Amino acid sequence: MCQCHCSAPDGSLAAFTIILTALQRLEALVSQETDAIAGLDAKVTDLIDDVRALTAALQAQIGDLTPEATAALEALNAKLDAFDAEVGDANNSDPEPEPEVPAEPVI
Repeated sequence: MCQCHCSAPDGSLAAFTIILTALQRLEALVSQETDAIAGLDAKVTDLIDDVRALTAALQAQIGDLTPEATAALEALNAKLDAFDAEVGDANNSDPEPEPEVPAEPVI
């Protein structure tokens, strides 16, 4: 019988095989969930873009809105902005913020 680790009589090879199988299943599940999240992110981004385009088109077609309609439109846009901020930049589509330029030291 060979003296290498693959034939350990204590069953460690079997334990490693079980762990490897579990890790491979976990990796497959994480990959599936990552794909699902990416798909959901794309749909949410598309929804936000569609609603923004429709509100802009509505405002352009109507022209001058009443104060109530203007307030409703501003409230809808604020909700979209809040939702967009809550979702965050999951797909890295937001532009990079401008780097802050340090102020010149006062001498």
